[in-house]
Amino acid sequence: MMSNRCKGIFKPLSLAELQAKVKQDDYEGQLYRQMYTLIEENYDTINNNCTTNLVSHINKLRPGSIPADWRVLLPGHSDRLAYELGLLDVMGPFEIARERSRFPASSRSTAR
Repeated sequence: MMSNRCKGIFKPLSLAELQAKVKQDDYEGQLYRQMYTLIEENYDTINNNCTTNLVSHINKLRPGSIPADWRVLLPGHSDRLAYELGLLDVMGPFEIARERSRFPASSRSTAR
């Protein structure tokens, strides 16, 4: 449910469909314009970050090892993808493994 209380269905769009959505003079059109602007302004950050570079190198060595997934584009979520793919040498539930791997706040401030 969106903030205007309407239900929305999001799916892949062709370029022509996207262009039509962006031209709409309603709430849905506004959403598409905002999303398009965010993607345009952050294109390099989304497509060229530490995680996308690492995935690119891994998939060159072992094609298909890491499938296309939205979590590759958002590094704050890529740890769960790596966990689910069995790429991390950890035991136990994800949340515990994530907590054990955090640096203490004192270490973060001196690491700069």
